[in-house]
Amino acid sequence: MVAQNRLSQATGRFMVEQSEMLPAFVEDLWLGNLNGWGDHTVLPNGLGYDDDPAGVAEALLFLHALDANIIVQSESDIDAPLMTAAWPEADPDVYRGDDWIMTPIVAVDAPGDNGPPPAGYQIVYAPLANGTDIRVIVIGYDFQENRPPMTRMIMQDFRIAKRIDQAVVSPSRILIGKNVQVVGDLGARFDQVEFEHGDPLVTRSDFFRIDQTLDSKLEAFYAVAGEPAIDVDGDNRLRPEHPIEGAAIPEGYDMDEGDPDPESAFADATGDGYVDEYDLFINHFDSNGDGRVDIETEFVDDSGEPIDADLAHLIDSGTPDRNRNGVWGFVDVDGDGRYDPDDGDEFLDWYWVNPGSDDAYKHYPDHELGYLDGYLDKMDRYVKLNGKLVFKTSESAWSSANPDYNDQLAGAIKPKNGDAPRVFDASEQDLPLITADSFSDSETALQAAADGEAFWQQVADNLGVNIADLDGYVESRESGDGYTDGEGNTVYYPRYLRVDPDDDLDGLPDNWETAHFEAMPFSAPAAVDWYYRPVFEHMVFRDVQIPEGLNGLFVGCTFVGATYVRAHADNFNVLDADKPSIPWNEYGKMELDTTTGRPVPRRPRWVFGDDPSEYDPSSGFSDAPPLGDDVLPPEAQPPLQLMLMAENPIDKGDIPASQIGGYNIDAYNALPEPLIIETLRDIGGGLEMVPTRVTDTRPYSNNLRFHDSLFVGSIVSDVPHEFTHIRNKMQFTGKTRFLEQHPTDETLNPEEGDLEELVKSSMMLPNFSVDVGTFNSPPEQEVKLNGTIVAGVLDVRGNTDIHGSLLLTFAPEFGSGPLKDINGNPIGNPADFNASLGYFGPEDGDEESYDPFDLPIIDGQRVVGWDTDGDGLADVGPFEDAPDGGVVVPFNGFGRIRLQFDPDNDLPNGLMLPVKALPLVGTYKEGHL
Repeated sequence: MVAQNRLSQATGRFMVEQSEMLPAFVEDLWLGNLNGWGDHTVLPNGLGYDDDPAGVAEALLFLHALDANIIVQSESDIDAPLMTAAWPEADPDVYRGDDWIMTPIVAVDAPGDNGPPPAGYQIVYAPLANGTDIRVIVIGYDFQENRPPMTRMIMQDFRIAKRIDQAVVSPSRILIGKNVQVVGDLGARFDQVEFEHGDPLVTRSDFFRIDQTLDSKLEAFYAVAGEPAIDVDGDNRLRPEHPIEGAAIPEGYDMDEGDPDPESAFADATGDGYVDEYDLFINHFDSNGDGRVDIETEFVDDSGEPIDADLAHLIDSGTPDRNRNGVWGFVDVDGDGRYDPDDGDEFLDWYWVNPGSDDAYKHYPDHELGYLDGYLDKMDRYVKLNGKLVFKTSESAWSSANPDYNDQLAGAIKPKNGDAPRVFDASEQDLPLITADSFSDSETALQAAADGEAFWQQVADNLGVNIADLDGYVESRESGDGYTDGEGNTVYYPRYLRVDPDDDLDGLPDNWETAHFEAMPFSAPAAVDWYYRPVFEHMVFRDVQIPEGLNGLFVGCTFVGATYVRAHADNFNVLDADKPSIPWNEYGKMELDTTTGRPVPRRPRWVFGDDPSEYDPSSGFSDAPPLGDDVLPPEAQPPLQLMLMAENPIDKGDIPASQIGGYNIDAYNALPEPLIIETLRDIGGGLEMVPTRVTDTRPYSNNLRFHDSLFVGSIVSDVPHEFTHIRNKMQFTGKTRFLEQHPTDETLNPEEGDLEELVKSSMMLPNFSVDVGTFNSPPEQEVKLNGTIVAGVLDVRGNTDIHGSLLLTFAPEFGSGPLKDINGNPIGNPADFNASLGYFGPEDGDEESYDPFDLPIIDGQRVVGWDTDGDGLADVGPFEDAPDGGVVVPFNGFGRIRLQFDPDNDLPNGLMLPVKALPLVGTYKEGHL
């Protein structure tokens, strides 16, 4: 244990950018030759002494130099740790020939006055020939009088690795909703607990609100399990054999008339030694006492309809590799995410029994062990939070801000053996700070992979026209037009609905009367902005770069390889980034005009500089705002740039010199300075980067929606300096999927040379706001994400499987970024920004949606509003009066979300994390080399 701890201490001090643990890198990390491997930082030793190790070996030497009670019994014994060559008997095919670390013999007891030395141990760290592993050799010494000591040698291998320890690491709040399971630890860095909704983590029960009687049982359970003095380890489970927890478990529930065995209401149904929500659920719905719930006959309402089919599927499909042979899952013929043998679906893990005989049949081991067997029972081993909770904040700070904070954490918590369910005051090493700057190297690799034809060329190729024909293109096909191929599949024709530029400078596309528009966020109860979007339907894009400012909608499109979303990275006033300025989100905001029924600018603008009374080039007269060149450069004024003035000024650049006298001086001074960025423009000497005044940030951002689309590869973006959740946002709706290989057409697979980077992350979007699903996601949604998923903030709703980890980069800070006003004063609430998995509402701090449990019930179903235009989406909210001719839009249900942490997932380079020494299973042995 001493050797393992020392190796972990030494390796954990090195924060490195390099993620691939190549043999050459591990050797240089061991020896301290890291200059050629990107950024690295050596953390303090935590023991209070000064040292500056260049590599892990030197850190070990420093650590072991602190040892006392050194035993030197013979001339060959050393009195200080040293680096040495391999032992002569070491097999060169197994061990490296040099750079071993050997410690002196350390006594385990104080030496006596007479007689032989006390027992002791010596540690050897031997780098192995494979280049990535260290073999720790420990020799125990039992000294005897007048004879050589008795020795015993044990050894175990450790792999030098770099990995995230949590399924989620988020600097904003984490919300885990109903029908959501997380397999892996949760890392919550949010610590501004003093704000309203400031709880760093909120988890909702999967079993409340599905049956009133079960609710009463759950309330009785949490009345005791929610008390820290009773649930002494804080895992939301009670141990029947524990003297405190077991004594508090209710003895039964005699108010359930339908329960044939009321005394079993709080029994351990799964036999795992704990009572939790899942046990209460099984006991409640198990009507025949067989210890399981039949999904089709028991988990149904009085009319025989499923109570919550998504929850049942989430539980029954958990832990798919139940025999742990590395093969699991099923062939999903129709891609609906559900196992149905009538569709031709078949489990992947099977073998023949009695092969070659008349009674041969297939055996499905995982299925036999309960995987998708139609029953909810102990074999499903369901736990909502299958890992520990790691918090940056302290428990005292959280409990002081919210004495009832424990009520925010519902659902069983099952940490790994030996781990505490809840860990507070986590260090930077245990819960690393991850920012938008942490992924530069891998982003560069993915960006470089997006080397296909230019975006508009690919659009033209899909349509079968020349690129010049796109200007003024009129789509002749109707949505849904297509043909049937030779295999009976419907193939839809590509379509393009254009959005014209704003040549007349009125703040609207010149074809605004016919262009497609939609609320943002899409299908949310309340719009924060509106977008005119070009629409691209049923197109194939390969290694494409989506242009900055496109703000498009992609429907039924396929993206092969790397998809690179461009955006202006320096989204702040480049003349002085620290000066207060209107948030990037505010420039160019739109609202719905009740007269036309279409979006219009919230601040109408007029053109300044096209009239001699404003600017006269012959006389040099200019009525431009009287601001210095360091505030409004000449390149951002007529004649080099026409100025758009707002009728309702947003900054000092909106007020001509002749109009300043009409403003109260304090009101004028309170206005921020103009937003200036550098863009590529021709001001007379050819294209060059020049200062440019911005009055609409849409052309320099990207707000995109992908609907029913398929990504065979990854999506990556530029990294905006500032988090601007309205302007730089992506929404993945409908049946959008992410795959590594195309399910039916190998010609739509990524280039072989790009796969190494593509498999590391389905989504790398630092400082972008990302929505997966919508407020009312359709039941057909089946989003699958793999690898290290990176976003600024992330909201996931509807049916989604994530295999990997979520790393979120936006840290909301009161008085910074979107949380400051035009004068730089702090505004808003940092707790309003969160990473949410599942459905929440305003009372939870999610202002963009309704809590489904608060939705009105009409004719026995919850409704999200009324559809007035026949598109199936709610145009009128659920709490408004029903419109004439409106059709009720039902709530589609909570769906199901599973986040399965993969500790072996390849991390992207560029992410600064500490190195680890991981013990390798099966390598412990005793004896000699």
